[in-house]
Amino acid sequence: MKKHTEWKVLLRKAGKGDCKAFEELYRLTSQRVWFLCRGFCGNEHDAKDVMQEAYLSVWQNAGQLKEPERFPQWIECIAAN
Repeated sequence: MKKHTEWKVLLRKAGKGDCKAFEELYRLTSQRVWFLCRGFCGNEHDAKDVMQEAYLSVWQNAGQLKEPERFPQWIECIAAN
């Protein structure tokens, strides 16, 4: 897992529109998020839609997370809801 400061830097950059930082956030969390979505949705098509919506929400709100070290839990919560 990333250190607190590393999550903070990635989220700050992604919040300012840095695609590379967002890609890194995705790379670090997408496998867990995929399995969560797949488990909830029961089929691959719906799971992809939910996952896309979750990461879109992250893209739009990345700079607002108060506790960057909790990013993995935050994205999972977004996906689950």
